[in-house]
Amino acid sequence: LFSFPSQLANNSISSIADDLDVETIETLAAEQAVRDYDEDIDGSRDTAIDALLQIEVSLNAEQVEADGVFDAAIQRTILIAIIIMIIGIAAAVVLALMLTRSIKKSVMECLTLTESVAEGDLTASIRISGKDEIAQLSEAVLNMQDKLAEIVGSVSSGAEQIASASEQLASG
Repeated sequence: LFSFPSQLANNSISSIADDLDVETIETLAAEQAVRDYDEDIDGSRDTAIDALLQIEVSLNAEQVEADGVFDAAIQRTILIAIIIMIIGIAAAVVLALMLTRSIKKSVMECLTLTESVAEGDLTASIRISGKDEIAQLSEAVLNMQDKLAEIVGSVSSGAEQIASASEQLASG
């Protein structure tokens, strides 16, 4: 008598165990599928991170290269600016020397003329070129020399006339 219920119990337990095993297996399979999917996601994430790290390394290398190119461009620009400044300074010095020489030459010619006039040489002359202030000064000195030569000529002529008149008076 007791065997029937125990068989029934064993069959029920066996049936429950079979059901439980199927659910457990399905659950375990689902969990394994989730773990596999999670591993796939982790692999994809790791691949993406590796790709991003390679991009970062590449960008850093390009940045270093760009910095080098930029630094070289700055150095060239500074060098060009220095060369231009040196050329500008040299040109300014050359122009200043030319201008000084031109002015000095004209002033020295005018000075030589005035010294000649001061020594009594009213025949000296200079060549006037230009329209600047030194040329105007030189022209004024030449005009003064011409007027002084006229005055001296008039005085000399008057002196000769007086000498001639004196001689005529003395002779009788």
